[in-house]
Amino acid sequence: MKRILFIKKTLGGGGAEKLLIDTLKRIDYSKYEVSLLTNDLEGIYFNQIDSHVKILFYNDIFGSFLLRNMFYYIPFLRKPIMQLNRRRAKTVVGDERFDTAVSYLEGHSASVHLGLLGVAKRNVTWVHIDLFKNPWSRRYYASPKEERKFYQSVDEVVFVSEMAKKQFDKYIPIHAGTRVVYNLIDSEEIMVKASEMMVPKTGKVLVAIGRLEPQKRFDRLLRAMSLIRERNDDVSLWILGQGKMRAKLEYLCNELNLQDCVNFLGFIPNPYPFLKAADIYVSSSDTEGYPLVVAEAMCLGKPVVATAVTGSIEMLSNDAGILVPLDEKAIADSCLALLDDDNAREALGKRAEEEADRRFNVPLYMSSFYAALEGD
Repeated sequence: MKRILFIKKTLGGGGAEKLLIDTLKRIDYSKYEVSLLTNDLEGIYFNQIDSHVKILFYNDIFGSFLLRNMFYYIPFLRKPIMQLNRRRAKTVVGDERFDTAVSYLEGHSASVHLGLLGVAKRNVTWVHIDLFKNPWSRRYYASPKEERKFYQSVDEVVFVSEMAKKQFDKYIPIHAGTRVVYNLIDSEEIMVKASEMMVPKTGKVLVAIGRLEPQKRFDRLLRAMSLIRERNDDVSLWILGQGKMRAKLEYLCNELNLQDCVNFLGFIPNPYPFLKAADIYVSSSDTEGYPLVVAEAMCLGKPVVATAVTGSIEMLSNDAGILVPLDEKAIADSCLALLDDDNAREALGKRAEEEADRRFNVPLYMSSFYAALEGD
């Protein structure tokens, strides 16, 4: 039996966290013994971890508010702080040894993995985003040189899209071997969950789902919504998700006088009934890897309007959705065109569903995932 160690800092409400949880539910535990190293026992997805998985918990230094802020605002302290985190993680792992260690996200998880390269015969790391455009992970390393060292030391770097892989070549030109494993999308499960409840609505509804974090640019979406309402006052917006930007976004919503048509619904464990009930799914991000919710919207036959960023371009390029510049007016114009034309909206949703049927395949994903673990 192969022993696998997954390294994932948090189990909050993000796409990477959901992907890891969904993958762990489908692993063949007759062949793999799995451990998960984390410092988050209270994340939204923690209670959904498969019962076969052994939890290895380490007390991350970022549990201290003071040290967390010193880390962000005093850069020269990053090296000792991350070194301490790596030592704490290594202490928890102890004498255990694994066939493969997997850091399932760039940034903190990958940086901790740097201190654990010796605990496994094979080391693999996942990249879920375009790091060339959004090098957010650098803050978890003492220097760019240390980050380069990690990506040159692992056995393989796995990307969730071809474009994320291509962009990484610009970010760190010399690195370990690479492969692409598209995200797990279970269209049958999505459709079943979407039918678990009916979500009432009045008028036309746009929906957006994701962490309320800067890269998702929900501020851009709110400004687009303001432009939409100038021309159509029978449109509302549902935003599902939570995150550190919520207070700022609610303040902006009030500034734009959108309180009566924008609903911040928070994290909802089953978002699919809301996605099914809405008329258009909108993605306003500055950067993505392979956006999970765009794929889920396609599975439900929803027309998608998305900013032309890595991942969305790859998924929607076969006329399966509308790609727009990083601009609120472009988002507003495309949404209004679809809202005004029921036939166009229905046709786009049908093309999205057809593309989803062609692209998303659970057995193919698991086969590719196992190959990454094994190095096949």
